[in-house]
This record gives sequence, C-alpha cells and structure tokens, in this order.
Amino acid sequence: MVMTPVRYNGLLVNGWLSKLEIVAECQRRFERGPFFSEMGRLQKYRKSCRQRKHVDEGYCCIQRKKERSAVEWCRKNQTLINMSCSRQHVSPSAGSCSSCRSASSSRCAPTTSCQRKGNTPSSCELLEMMERANDGEPNQEDEVFPNLYLGNAYAAMDRENLRCIGITHILNAAHDTGEVITDACYYKGMPITYKGFQIFDEPGFKVRSFFCPAAKFIDEALRCPRSKILVHCCVTGVSRGATLVLAYLMLYKNMSLKEAVCKVVSKRYIRPNDGFLEELRTLDMEK
Repeated sequence: MVMTPVRYNGLLVNGWLSKLEIVAECQRRFERGPFFSEMGRLQKYRKSCRQRKHVDEGYCCIQRKKERSAVEWCRKNQTLINMSCSRQHVSPSAGSCSSCRSASSSRCAPTTSCQRKGNTPSSCELLEMMERANDGEPNQEDEVFPNLYLGNAYAAMDRENLRCIGITHILNAAHDTGEVITDACYYKGMPITYKGFQIFDEPGFKVRSFFCPAAKFIDEALRCPRSKILVHCCVTGVSRGATLVLAYLMLYKNMSLKEAVCKVVSKRYIRPNDGFLEELRTLDMEK
C-alpha cells in the first residue's frame, strides 16, 4: 500500500504518522532550524560567562586576601624593616611587599619596587591605598573622572545601558584576547567609536607601549562635546583598563601616580597587577 504524503502546518510528512508523531516531527525539525541553533549558542555563551565570572571572582577574592595579608605584614614589621635597612646602610623604605620579605629576612636591602623614589610611592604604599578604598565587588561601570567611565566586559556588552548612559566612545583593553567578544562590529548601528588594544593581564607584559596611544584616544574622546567614554577590559575590570585610565590622568591631567590612584579609588576599586604598577611607577619617576 502506498502511503500518501500529508502537509501539516507547512511541513510535508508521511500520511501514516499519527497526530502525536506529526507534532514530534515538527518539533524535531524546528530544533534543527537556525533559530534554535542560535538560541543554543547564546545559552552556552551565557553559561560560560557565568562560569568565568564565578572563577574570576573567586580568584579575585583569593588575590585580595593575599594583598591584605601583605599590607598587614608591612604594617606590623615596619620597625624591623627599618632596623634591617640601617644595619645594611640603606635608607629605610616606606614599606615592603611580598617580593621583599625574603630579602628582609636574609638582612638584605628591600627591592627597588618597595623603595620610594622621590615623590613616587612604593608598590606597598599603592597597594595599601587601593585596599583601603576596597568596599566589595566593583560595579559594572563607574564614572571615575568627568565623562570617563571605567568598567568590565558586562558593561561593554550591555548595549541598552550604554545608550542610557550616553557612551559615545569605547576603549577595550582586552581586544582579541579571547576574553571579550566585543569589537567594532558589535556596536554596528550605534553612535559609538571603538578602539581596542590587545593587552594580556600578566605581570611580564609590557603595557608601557600602550600608554600614549590609549591616553591620546581618551583625550580626543573627552574633547568632543557631550561625549562619554567607557574604558574596560575583562570580567572584573580592575587591572588593564584601570592601568590605562591612570596613565591618561598622569599624561594629560598632569597628576602624579598617587593623585591619580586616589582619584580613581574614590569612585571604584582597582588592582593593576604588580608588573603594571611598576610600569606606572616608572612613568611617574620620569615625569
């Protein structure tokens, strides 16, 4: 017996199928379609973002605990450090970081990054300033300077929020690193000028070469009337983007490193990695 094809709800199915089987066949074909595939990809991406956020937040909490213990160690052992430095005929440093503990225990002078050079604060002093202003997890974005926002990847991906704030320029410090999916095409159709720098959040990465072009882009954006710029990096938004904002304030607003840090941490918690802090200290000493 020949089975007659039957058209049901726009689909050509076998005539011997029951109504329940026809509905199942429609569902199966729908799930193979482009809409379902796109929704599946979107759900997978959101899940990966949530997992990455949890991992990054956990890592951030561990790092802050280590930093607080380092600051506490410096505060408690300041007298011992000064006595050790005087025995070695070295001027006492204003503090000591974790890289200097082994040196002080072996009666050696603290490392260069722990010593104050003129008005440039030591790494330990900068760390203490940042931890003192820490009031929990940072927001998606904060206005750290008039019309200058510092945020994370979630702030950069929220197009509706960008429209509400009035963002006209975006500087991505984690462009093409695999951590953020935004690029110039992501903001197509929006009045946003995009600029990206491929910076990796590693202490050994030479971020100094990005100070001038990033600061120039921020300055040009803020010179435009009614313009607002968002500088961001990855999930937490406390290291790479913060480093570029500090460099801008030092290069174009004639601030010292200490003044720039105080200005930013009054609005948002930041924590550039140790290598980036040393690059900023070098910039401050050369001014």
